[in-house]
Amino acid sequence: MAVLPVVLFHFGFASFGGGFVGVDIFFVISGYLITGILAAELAAGTYSIRGFYERRIRRIIPALAFVVAVTAAVAALLLTPREMGRFSSEVWWSSLFSSNVLFFRKDGYFDGASTMRLLLHTWSLSVEEQYYIVVPVLLWAGWRWFRRHLVALLLVLGLASLALAVYSVAFHPSAAFYLLPSRAWELLCGSLLALAPSRAKVPSRLREAVAWAGLAAIAVAIFAYDGATPFPGAAALLPCLGATALLWAGEQGASTTIGRLLCLPPMLAVGRISYSLYLWHWPVLVLAKYYLLREPDLAESVALIALAVAMSAFSYRFVEQPFRRRVLLGGRRALFAGGGVVLVAMFAFGLAGKSGFPGRFDHTARQLAAYAESRDPRHDACMDLSADKIRRGELCSYGQPRDGAPDFMVWGDSHAGALMPAFSAVAQRRGLWGLHSAFPSCPPLLGVSVVRSDSREAMACAQINEAALEQIAARHIRTVVLAARWPLYAEGWARIGADARNKPLTLTDAEAPTPDAAGRKAVFQRGLDRLLTRLRQMGVRVLVVEPVPETLVDVPNALATSRLLGRDTTTLGPEVEQVAARQAWVRERFAQEQQAGRLSVIPTHASLCGADRCQIQRDGVPLYHDVDHLSVPGALVLDPALDAALTAALRP
Repeated sequence: MAVLPVVLFHFGFASFGGGFVGVDIFFVISGYLITGILAAELAAGTYSIRGFYERRIRRIIPALAFVVAVTAAVAALLLTPREMGRFSSEVWWSSLFSSNVLFFRKDGYFDGASTMRLLLHTWSLSVEEQYYIVVPVLLWAGWRWFRRHLVALLLVLGLASLALAVYSVAFHPSAAFYLLPSRAWELLCGSLLALAPSRAKVPSRLREAVAWAGLAAIAVAIFAYDGATPFPGAAALLPCLGATALLWAGEQGASTTIGRLLCLPPMLAVGRISYSLYLWHWPVLVLAKYYLLREPDLAESVALIALAVAMSAFSYRFVEQPFRRRVLLGGRRALFAGGGVVLVAMFAFGLAGKSGFPGRFDHTARQLAAYAESRDPRHDACMDLSADKIRRGELCSYGQPRDGAPDFMVWGDSHAGALMPAFSAVAQRRGLWGLHSAFPSCPPLLGVSVVRSDSREAMACAQINEAALEQIAARHIRTVVLAARWPLYAEGWARIGADARNKPLTLTDAEAPTPDAAGRKAVFQRGLDRLLTRLRQMGVRVLVVEPVPETLVDVPNALATSRLLGRDTTTLGPEVEQVAARQAWVRERFAQEQQAGRLSVIPTHASLCGADRCQIQRDGVPLYHDVDHLSVPGALVLDPALDAALTAALRP
């Protein structure tokens, strides 16, 4: 019940939108079992820290090392140097059982970027092992000096951790998800149950009722939650208390209906391989996506799950069991030495792999992969804005600043940032001065904020855009160019291609303060209308860059991997019909506004698309540096269109 929901969630089975709570069930089980074992040893006088860590090494490290080794071997055949370097970093952090800290710093669990991290799932192992650095010592000290108050102390710690989780999920969601302080209460649920007084005389009817209530709580979480659910925190109470209830009700063995179901041979078989299955299913899925250059379809997902189960059965039989039964490295000293060697080897691989082992690729493939970094050198600095910085006029420039008003301002999100090379070229060639005001994931829609699943709170887009409008007025700018990933804000994430697994992104404004995907277009329309009305009142000419075609693949990686595997790349570009369907609503809005004389559209499709497909490369050069952002060469393809539009707009 812990592992299967996670597997089905990760493989994209829609009914299991909350399958990620299987990890929370796992935490409760872990706290219950291990605390129960330690408490029994303390009561019997056989407690040993070395014995505890011997069991942890036998349980955790052999299967983990096997999975990492096989994953590294396959990754060497598929991953570009940049991706291999990222994987090596994950191995390095995993060797220290701190990968949860890495993922907290880099990505949200529900981000599209995270779905391509091969060792993402090891975050939960890190949380568990960090917990078991503290708890065995705490139990030993408590048992020795304040046994009567030990349960009360753990209860206080659990409530404090839960309170922190509730707070953090609202204000620091990534920290709440990944870090031990906001997860400890889940393991403490199991620990407290293990230390609670005996329940041997509890009536069977009560056990039956509690078991069904526990199962219902878990089912609600699995089938009703999704990536947009604020989690963990209060929402995690359902699966954790549900798991605690099932454990409580089942302490007498198969004494309840649910207990008998869980004792059926198929359930026990999955339970036996659950650790290996958890370790295997995620690398199998991610490596398949690297090979396919897309999400697997239903038939492929079923086949991949079967492969993961087969690998798990093999790992359980030939890796887990020999170590746990002491057939291999039976002595404690040999085990500690062997475990140390394995972790040092993982650590060394992580350090050595920072370069991504580029020698695996020929020169052309390495050049293709390197376009993942193809952006304007000033990009990061120029995009690091806030409302206060904008109000202070701390904006990057195009061309050469001079006295008087700038000729134009480019205003938008990261797609505006991707166009910096083209605007710079036009400004230098024409002797123009322009300003750059752009912030990632913030479209230039007035009074509108963006809510992403990884932040779960509205980004400060409304304030940033209001500050940009103030700068336009203060500097007497008369031409503004709007550029953004427009379909993303109107339609949400695409349901095909590399972005298919991204989670909800919605818009809010004063009329719709609660995020609602169904009302996204209405908020978009109001934000655009407010913006165009204000700019027209200020006498500003508005140019809008037509949406750049979104691709279905991470272009540099796809081209490099395709070359490595000898694949044809002519069909990697998105079909024109797909692009048109995705952009239809937005382009219709812009066409209506252009007809009303409130803006002019700068075309992009004529430069980037052919009759059947839009281009992702030209003369062997990638036009994108990821899935949707143009590379420097890709931006320069639009130079003529931008030049013509700006020249016409600035003509006296």
